[in-house]
Amino acid sequence: MQNWQPDPQSPIVTGIGVATAFGFGKQALHDALYAPRNVFGVMRRPGRQFPDSSSAFLGAELPEPPDLLPKRVARTTGLTGRVAVAVIDEAWREAGLSELDPQTIAW
Repeated sequence: MQNWQPDPQSPIVTGIGVATAFGFGKQALHDALYAPRNVFGVMRRPGRQFPDSSSAFLGAELPEPPDLLPKRVARTTGLTGRVAVAVIDEAWREAGLSELDPQTIAW
C-alpha cells in the first residue's frame, strides 16, 4: 500500500448526511447514541396499517423531514424524495459546497 494513488475517476466523499428515526442530521444521531430513547412503536403514516385495522405494523418511523423544498415542489414530492433532499443538503453543506460558485462544482 506504500505506492497507492487515488483513482481520478473514483468519487471522494467530503460530506455526509444522516436520516434516522431519531431525527435528521449527524447531531440527532450523536445525541441518540449517547442518550438513547425508544423510537419503536406503531407505524402512524397512511398506508402502514391493515385496511381493516385488524393489526398494526411496528417499527421505527422517520420523523417529517425539514422543509427545504419550495411549497409548490414539496406538495408533489413523496416522503422518500424529501428525505433524500434533507440528507443531500446536510452533506452538501458539510462538504462546503454551498460556499462555492455552482459553476465550479464538477460531477
